[in-house]
Amino acid sequence: MKNPNARLTRWSILLQTFDFEIIHPKGVLHSNVDALSRPVMIADITDNNDEDLSTKYLEPYQDSHILHFLKYNRHPEGSSKKQVKRVSRLSKHFTLKEDTLYFRKLLNESFKVLVPKIEDRIDILANSHNLGHFKTDTVYTNLSKEFYWKAMKDEIEKFIKKCNFCIRFDKSKVIEHPALTLPIRSIFDRIGIDLVFGLPKTVDG
Repeated sequence: MKNPNARLTRWSILLQTFDFEIIHPKGVLHSNVDALSRPVMIADITDNNDEDLSTKYLEPYQDSHILHFLKYNRHPEGSSKKQVKRVSRLSKHFTLKEDTLYFRKLLNESFKVLVPKIEDRIDILANSHNLGHFKTDTVYTNLSKEFYWKAMKDEIEKFIKKCNFCIRFDKSKVIEHPALTLPIRSIFDRIGIDLVFGLPKTVDG
């Protein structure tokens, strides 16, 4: 090996404990492959790559294909095989009632968990957090009993990191955190700023 990294070096040392011979036939000569051991792996790779990246990470409310299927119980005209397969799989976990989505994680469960509209989620999140300015896991546990949306826990964590009250009264040691704007209560608010000059320049400039 030329310029092996640490991982390759460890593999090399491990392989030296076994007695075997590695034969590398050229691709054009490698025609006696055991085909019976490969179809499953090939099918898995194909399925993953067939996912339509344009809709793979869409919110259900932004996914016109799944909304159409849930509303009319049929796929939109002109849907590709990829779309049909994707929607058929996802639609088992959602139902649409009066333009509102409900979710179930397991197929043997009933649809009791609400998928709130995107514009309503911040208010839902804020109301739950502000009850006691709980941490991410507590807020997530409380909300997940009634609500579901993609990346909900990530959104909760980002929201709490920007909570002025939590930042001011958090007892844990904070090394650094993103700069926060002052809360705006009304127009023409007056603020005071303390400025310090004449300090020596730091090493970092």
